[in-house]
Amino acid sequence: MELSIIILTFKVPHYLNLCLGSVRESIEAIDAEVIVVNNAKDKATSQLVQNEFPEFIYLQNDSNLGFSAGNNVGVKRAKGSYICLLNPDTIVGKNTFKNLLAKAKSLTNLGALGPYLMNGTGHFLPESKRNIPTPQVVFSKLLGKNKSYYPEHIKTKDFSEVEILVGAFMLMRKDRYWQVGGLDETYFMYGEDIDLSYSFLKHNYKNYYLGSEKVIHFKGESTVKNKVYVNRFYNAMLIFYNKHFNQSLLLSNLAKMMLIFIKLVAISRVNKHVVKRKLKIKNLVFVNCNKDIINAFSTHVKFESAKKHQLKAAAAQQFKEKESLFILDANQLSYQQIINLIVENHDIGLYYRIRPKGANYIIGSDSSYIQGEVLEF
Repeated sequence: MELSIIILTFKVPHYLNLCLGSVRESIEAIDAEVIVVNNAKDKATSQLVQNEFPEFIYLQNDSNLGFSAGNNVGVKRAKGSYICLLNPDTIVGKNTFKNLLAKAKSLTNLGALGPYLMNGTGHFLPESKRNIPTPQVVFSKLLGKNKSYYPEHIKTKDFSEVEILVGAFMLMRKDRYWQVGGLDETYFMYGEDIDLSYSFLKHNYKNYYLGSEKVIHFKGESTVKNKVYVNRFYNAMLIFYNKHFNQSLLLSNLAKMMLIFIKLVAISRVNKHVVKRKLKIKNLVFVNCNKDIINAFSTHVKFESAKKHQLKAAAAQQFKEKESLFILDANQLSYQQIINLIVENHDIGLYYRIRPKGANYIIGSDSSYIQGEVLEF
């Protein structure tokens, strides 16, 4: 088998449905398996996978093992020569795995490979390509020098070597994954992807970013950005520094002081984003939608003042009015078409809600700081 896709999930069945539907389309021409590992004992997730995606492997953990240990459960079950760690709040395109797998096979010194990740409104997520967060780099970021933290000389559309990839999507050879130690289970959540990326570099492998392949990562869905998140990330970075950069007591203490400062700043920023911003929707645009969804939301109280439009996909790409919300129906549109539409209009200020195949709800996210929205009908 060529590829094993491991999706670790925790209480996000609506987004997982969207993710698995897109993955199903993407692996049609590939010798691949999908392994869903559930870190929560929720019936909604188990029923979704077993009833709607019976061809996928479903593994139920007895408790929340965290990101590293949970993913390792899936990797140990994997039969593929290559593995891909994929977040449950992502949407992949028709040829995402085909193209990334082909690129991976061409790289003899491959550590890990990652794509262009964008949020639910089509904006690039800079963590798709990062530098090693040494204490010096983090300090430079505090001074506003993002070029040290993010390799801005690498354009978003480029193919290039990078130092650090993000765990939302990492494709790698399974044998090399275990060779470098895999995901370190000392970490519970956050920092594991940094550690794994750095471990590949320490073993003389290279990590790569492929900007031509675009994947939606809602980001706020599998993780709520709150004080718990900040504390976990802070603790993860302490583990990383102690493991890889604890060369002297002075350096260790300096790193700890900087992390405390970062923690305080991060908490203040999170607090500013706690309250959901109420969207002002002037236009509600139904794109290739069935009548049931049109009837349900044309009279919905949330959109009662919005002007209603029914458009085909081609016409929707030409609709450029700000403060518009697009409802995209995956029963009529491929997931690749959905990605293309969001990419095309990412700089206009549009919003999107997507109906997974066969679902009676629409979902979407407008910010990486807070969880998105699920509207049932």
